[in-house]
Amino acid sequence: MGAGPTGSAFALLLARAGVAVELVESQPRHSALIRGDGLMPSGLEALNRMGLASLLARLPRRELRGWSFLLEGRSLFSVAEPFGGSVPCSLIDTPGLLEGMLEQALACPNLTLRRGRAVKELLLKPEDTLPGSEGPARVAGVVLDDGTQLPAELVVGCDGRGSTIRRLAALELEENNPPLEVLWFELENEAAAHLQPWIAGRFATLIGNAGSYALFGTARGGVRLGWLQERGAVGSPVPWPERWARSAPPELAALWRSLPTTSVGPPLRLSVRSGLAPRWQRPGLLLLGDAAHPMSPLRAQGLNMALRDALVAAERLLPLLCGEGGGGGDGLPSTDADLMGPGPLGSGQGDPHPAAAGLIGANPVGTDKPAPHPPAPARAAEEPPQRREFEEQLDQALVAIAEARLPEIRAVQALQRQELGRGELLRRQAWLRRLLAATAPVSGPLLSRRWQAGQPTLRTGLPLPEGPP
Repeated sequence: MGAGPTGSAFALLLARAGVAVELVESQPRHSALIRGDGLMPSGLEALNRMGLASLLARLPRRELRGWSFLLEGRSLFSVAEPFGGSVPCSLIDTPGLLEGMLEQALACPNLTLRRGRAVKELLLKPEDTLPGSEGPARVAGVVLDDGTQLPAELVVGCDGRGSTIRRLAALELEENNPPLEVLWFELENEAAAHLQPWIAGRFATLIGNAGSYALFGTARGGVRLGWLQERGAVGSPVPWPERWARSAPPELAALWRSLPTTSVGPPLRLSVRSGLAPRWQRPGLLLLGDAAHPMSPLRAQGLNMALRDALVAAERLLPLLCGEGGGGGDGLPSTDADLMGPGPLGSGQGDPHPAAAGLIGANPVGTDKPAPHPPAPARAAEEPPQRREFEEQLDQALVAIAEARLPEIRAVQALQRQELGRGELLRRQAWLRRLLAATAPVSGPLLSRRWQAGQPTLRTGLPLPEGPP
């Protein structure tokens, strides 16, 4: 998943500024279903600062009209968009966004995209050590599954929640995973048109005795449904439309029961996995996106945090990679100040810096303990002081990126856990659902205010740094 939201955005920002980038993606094409579609104001802010507003304007996009919560087939409360600000949440064509970013990146002569290739090993700088750690020494590139060696000044793992780069770098992931999974269903054509009048542009959450699910229309006119269940739950002989109808209000239940069962294909199964790597970096290596902090699918945070990771990392690294933070000479980035060019995040094109960065993303290629890391191609025994200075500055920048992003990630994940916990309480306690449904005129407004109180950070995030430090 290296060419997912984090990898595609980060590769574009670096390549657009003239940095030489190798983008490695293990999958031959994007999967439309598993990408998050929800664009929060936080993600929109990041895209605007990347200079990608025009790309976003060309994509299919649907602004949400509101959020609805239903218990036992009764409306508990609804909240109209936008609230707490002037920018509504919206649903976008995420594969289209990724393709657009890659198209712009590939227009840069200094970017190479390698599809269908996975990372097998890390290249290490042989003379380095990492005192007090069992992890790898300085990372100096990667080895692909076909044996290709890609030396690099920097390896960035944007390869998702099952990150191979994280495993190879021996970076710990602290997980807090509930024993839940989401079954994602995609309804299109006549089935989607059948449901759109009831959905009416809302994101609806329904919890009842038969189960719980989220329902919303996609940017391209389809309908997506996420069914929440215990991980590894045994299937039911009851057809899916009938199961959904049993937790729905009468009008929606009638629509479900009139839907041909043949219009519902098999779901995609996704574990509700979340966690945080306390440390995102090794010398010469950085984790971003779900590789550093797997996000729960609740309240559409994965895409938005990925874009913000890419923005902050690029703003911190570009001055150094483009020669403003370290001396040149002997293969180091040039010191010419004009290589960044004008526009957002150095959108001008300059001469590419040779081997300045390797942006690596690949799905896991196995869970066996990795073989000993091969050394990087031999370097001179005595390296110039400029190179040592550059590497020290680079490693300091990697630490600064993680420090800049950790407060927001921690805050967002804490709010996700709270909201998921409340939903699980309702899913498991039938008496509580019935009580709240029966007293909805009173309990609904109270719960609405409590729900809205936790949303500002999930919508807008924490304030981003103003720009490069």
